[in-house]
Amino acid sequence: MLKPAQLVSSFLIVATVACGGPTPSGAVADRVEADSGTPGVTAPEEDAARADGASPSTDAADTSTAENADAPPIMADAPPATDDAAPPAAGDGGTDAALPPIAHLAYDAQGWTVFPTDYSVTLYVDSASGSDTNAGTSPTSPLRTLAHTASLIDSRPSGQTMAVLFKRGSQWPGEALALNQGGAAADHPLLLDGWDYGDSTQPRPMLGSISIWKASHVAIVGIYIGPGGGKNVGIANANTAATDLLIEDTVIDGFWQNITIQGASSAAPFTDFRMRRSQSINAFDANYATTDESKPQGIYAYALKDALIEENVFDHNAYKNDDLSDATEFGHDIYVSNSASGFSFDVQILGNLVSRGLHSMKGPATGTIENNLFDDDGFSGYMGSQGGSFSANVVVDNTPKSVHSFHLSQPNTLLTQEGGFSVDGSMSAGSANGLTTVNANLFARGAASAFGLSANNAANFAFTGNVVQGWQECLLSWDSSVLFTMTGNQCQGTGSFATALELHDFMPSSSVLAGNVYYGPGGTGAKYFLMNGAALTYAQALAMSNETRSSFNEVTYPDATVSVASYVAQLPGAPYGSSPTLANFVTEVEKQSKFDWRQEYRVPTVNNYLRGGFAMAPVPVP
Repeated sequence: MLKPAQLVSSFLIVATVACGGPTPSGAVADRVEADSGTPGVTAPEEDAARADGASPSTDAADTSTAENADAPPIMADAPPATDDAAPPAAGDGGTDAALPPIAHLAYDAQGWTVFPTDYSVTLYVDSASGSDTNAGTSPTSPLRTLAHTASLIDSRPSGQTMAVLFKRGSQWPGEALALNQGGAAADHPLLLDGWDYGDSTQPRPMLGSISIWKASHVAIVGIYIGPGGGKNVGIANANTAATDLLIEDTVIDGFWQNITIQGASSAAPFTDFRMRRSQSINAFDANYATTDESKPQGIYAYALKDALIEENVFDHNAYKNDDLSDATEFGHDIYVSNSASGFSFDVQILGNLVSRGLHSMKGPATGTIENNLFDDDGFSGYMGSQGGSFSANVVVDNTPKSVHSFHLSQPNTLLTQEGGFSVDGSMSAGSANGLTTVNANLFARGAASAFGLSANNAANFAFTGNVVQGWQECLLSWDSSVLFTMTGNQCQGTGSFATALELHDFMPSSSVLAGNVYYGPGGTGAKYFLMNGAALTYAQALAMSNETRSSFNEVTYPDATVSVASYVAQLPGAPYGSSPTLANFVTEVEKQSKFDWRQEYRVPTVNNYLRGGFAMAPVPVP
């Protein structure tokens, strides 16, 4: 969580909005199916790019190695820990990050952002009873249309602060709020919020889309944006070096790309983006049948610096059909570009629910990914090897997802998205800046043919204190021989377990392995270790790797069957009976809002329950 001076755990309690005049919005919105409305509106340049299936940016969601072709070699700046250092116990350690908080405005006791009460102008907008002939400056004389509202926002005098409140229950399906002017300053952002007349039972106001173009200092709070119909973008800017966008208590539903935030370049990034306690759900590509590289995204970020993505829901993104017939390898829940031209750095991804995804996350090269819950994804994701951390996350019940690669040019080629988490040097750009750590994570019940942890073309990285249980393979490493540390992990194989360690280009002289606990049903005589092409028994692997203080034995966990479904089943009142599902949990999480923020449906609370089943230390929940 973020404290005033440092990052202590992987999520924050965040946000209640208190702006001047009427109470801003945030109540629960009834879920609207992604294909039931008029598509939103997107920018002309995005329309042009979208015509042939390309993303707004040249490398948007392109996972090929070509985007990193110009990346310099990774350089290590610190040697691995010595073999004499005592390894941490699995599940201990939490985070070692020390990043300052990003938010400009304070949070209230419940963790919601508090807005100023002294805006120069407050506009009120009501789709049912408003009129554009009204002044719009009082609840009794609201405006009516988004176009007229946008004209008043953009034509106001420079430096004038403004809040715009949309009446809860109002609907502008398919209509865009397209803005050119943002807020006056970070402490007085342009506030786009819901106005509830004191009735928080009304659903969030529905807007077709919001475009902020080159605007800075904008806060989007308590709004439903969608349904997108699988087209266009829900919230977008215009490839510019702007700053300060907050999305809070907002639902973005069913667009081709729900959110795109793009700087101009690595040298001119978009800075200070915050997405908190919001939902990006049901992104899909309505043009899939005519698009070779279909690239729907829950959020796409390019040339991003200093970002916070915290306690959000990313669910059922990158496809519409549950049989995955419209899914490709290029769709993600969270995609942070790291090409040489659009390097993203210092990104914090904390306490989010990422569920029912394909290739769920392409993370930043630097930053913190912490205390998130990944459930029923294909491949949970990866980050670059330039000094970031992946800590205290929970990855459970991943299932392989077979998807297309290039839908039109290779119609019969299917790829299987599967795996836990990877440190990938091939996706990094810029110079190396420190040790990359994967620490105190739980990887439970993974795909029968997949790895829990992996490293690819990485250097100066450490896997410490993780529990990897129920995967076919514990650790897979390719071209990652430099400054590799693996200590205090539990690699526990079950069923079809095949490999504890698969290390290619392994150099014992520059690696430290110590204090790990291995197990597989075949016992110590089984060749569970593959090092530089040689299949080895446990004893042979120890001799080759110089590993010390390790053991080969089965760890008995308090309850290795714990799941999100079993968590819901034990809640007071058994809201879904004795046999709940992940979908039931997602339904409840999507009801969260600042008017009804329930601790039992926060990801950090659920993660501690899941950790308990594997005797891992809990992470404090404020």
